[in-house]
Amino acid sequence: MPDQPLPPPRSLLPPQPDVAPPLLPLAPAEMALTTPVEHMLSFQAEGAFIFPVIRQYLRAPVNVGNFFTDTVTLPTADMDLGGAVLFNLRYKGLGPGVLSASYRLLASEGNNVLSGIDPTGDVFLRSRLNMNTIDLDYGNHPRELGPAWLLKWDVGARIATVYFDSFATGPLLDLQTTNYFVGAGPHASVALTRKIGDLDLALYGKVDGSFVFGQVRQQFSETVFDFTTPVAFGYTAQSATRGVPVLSAQIGLSGAPCNGRWGRWQVGYQFEEWWSIGDVGASRADLILHGIFGRWTYVY
Repeated sequence: MPDQPLPPPRSLLPPQPDVAPPLLPLAPAEMALTTPVEHMLSFQAEGAFIFPVIRQYLRAPVNVGNFFTDTVTLPTADMDLGGAVLFNLRYKGLGPGVLSASYRLLASEGNNVLSGIDPTGDVFLRSRLNMNTIDLDYGNHPRELGPAWLLKWDVGARIATVYFDSFATGPLLDLQTTNYFVGAGPHASVALTRKIGDLDLALYGKVDGSFVFGQVRQQFSETVFDFTTPVAFGYTAQSATRGVPVLSAQIGLSGAPCNGRWGRWQVGYQFEEWWSIGDVGASRADLILHGIFGRWTYVY
């Protein structure tokens, strides 16, 4: 009988199915390697070069040593370029929004020579400004309004202190006026970002407003000298409770180099005004701040 071909050898391994078996759940350690990290905190630092403008007309009658009564009033010296710093910390938390706390400090001063105050001639005029603000807010995560638009809002409360003064020193007369405001009230802001084409740049705009209720306290003093020693002194103070509207706006550019690895930066121009910051009796005062700001935000 003719030879028959031998059958192929059988494999020792079981046949493999055509469909791959389902994947087993990852171990906790493996899950930690594959799950993206959820950023909970972000830190923001801001610096600004500010030109303060104090539009004030502080005045009050002062009885000087029971000899005469004089109305003490001084202008504000031209303020030098002031420096402002702001620090902001945001916490994402477990809810749909973001909690944030920020602190801002601004300080500036100016010097001038003033005529018509001292009978002997010109006097030295100096003015100072110092302000502190704390904002405690709740806001949303940046929300897309379109393929290139992002919207961010915050609402909360603001605590503020604003101090400014002027004093003139001459051979026969020393005059000083001070204004101090401290208050708190509601605060809100809206920021809008528009991406520019395929560039890693965006246009940035923000409007920020608050209405701060508080106490305005003013002091006025006058000292008369005989060129060497004081011979008469007068002092008076006045105060009032005021609501101070505050409005600020920013516009500039924003970018995130290296895909945001080193954070996001923003630069631009800002304008801010505080109304009625020194309205007591016959006194009036508003505060204007404008200048260039730079901001850096890092998420971690």
